[in-house]
Amino acid sequence: MIDFSRVIRGAVLAMTSGIVVLGVGCSGPGQSAAAPAPSPVGSTGKWTFDTDPVGGLPPGAQSFSGQWAVRAEPDSPSPPNALCQTGNADYPAIGLDRKSYTDLILVTHFKPISGKTDQAGGLIFRVVDGTDDRYKSGGIGLWTKSDSVTCFDDVEVTPG
Repeated sequence: MIDFSRVIRGAVLAMTSGIVVLGVGCSGPGQSAAAPAPSPVGSTGKWTFDTDPVGGLPPGAQSFSGQWAVRAEPDSPSPPNALCQTGNADYPAIGLDRKSYTDLILVTHFKPISGKTDQAGGLIFRVVDGTDDRYKSGGIGLWTKSDSVTCFDDVEVTPG
């Protein structure tokens, strides 16, 4: 099992090493007029989740903990779908791309919907398997905390 407290600590260390990470909350209708693209599998790109089957995981995704699924979210930045975490775990997390990145720009929109203990969300990067705390290279993903019900949309990674 992956220890996401180590993943988050590593992400903070990586941010101080020159990694640029941007998380933007979303609360209103989307502004994007671009046609939906399927979520990339193991490639640099953008995940919109709009052509992924509702109720399942995006192609190539690996759920580490929590309860993740694509669901209809008409107020997402790029409707109709978003990837949402609705379970309860210490650090619910999902890997989207296993490609190793050493430097990257990682951007997403997320919306904390509910949670009694926490309402949070964020990005994970340079993660290999959760046991390596050196974080020299690794894949990307998303996390929430505790009982946060959080939806993510328009995840984009660009090698830096």
